[in-house]
Amino acid sequence: RQLFANAGIKERDIGTGKIIDQIAIPAIKLAQNLVNVNQIVRFKNRLSEQPDEAERVIYNIYYGNDGQTAFENAVKFFGAKYDLIAYLFFIKDYHRYLPIRSTVFDKRFKTLGIAFSTAYQCSWENYVQFNAVIDSVRSMMQEYYGFTIRLIDAHSFVWQVGLISEMSSETGANGVKALAFDESLPKEKETAV
Repeated sequence: RQLFANAGIKERDIGTGKIIDQIAIPAIKLAQNLVNVNQIVRFKNRLSEQPDEAERVIYNIYYGNDGQTAFENAVKFFGAKYDLIAYLFFIKDYHRYLPIRSTVFDKRFKTLGIAFSTAYQCSWENYVQFNAVIDSVRSMMQEYYGFTIRLIDAHSFVWQVGLISEMSSETGANGVKALAFDESLPKEKETAV
């Protein structure tokens, strides 16, 4: 909503091109590695093919009162492009929503022993669960470290720990232990982290 507020966007702007020019295009330029390049191309194509409907979908993500309906409408319009839709929600409110690279996170979850899957499951229910899984990691980290951990910090932690563990196992190292966890940690703390 802050993004729209700064641009002075109102509902009456749907169909004028203002939402595409001032919100959608600048936002997608910031996506970088958060959205698959093919999804970015598809997004831009949909913006030019049906600009009025694209603006309505984007507007409803940010101003609608029903996240589920906004998510489902985005899937209908842009396709089941999980990276893209999650990114749009992440921009809406990074305190509640996270970006996702589904196949990558599925690997990270598996490496970390988290029984959750996102690949080919682009739905509101799955996305809410994904954010909840990362939030539970955030809670454990916060409890362990004793200071405030942001949701995006836990997201990065899962990404990096999983990546380093995968790289370590490929080189024969002992997985997550290679992150230099303190050997004096109680085993249950180490396991939780």
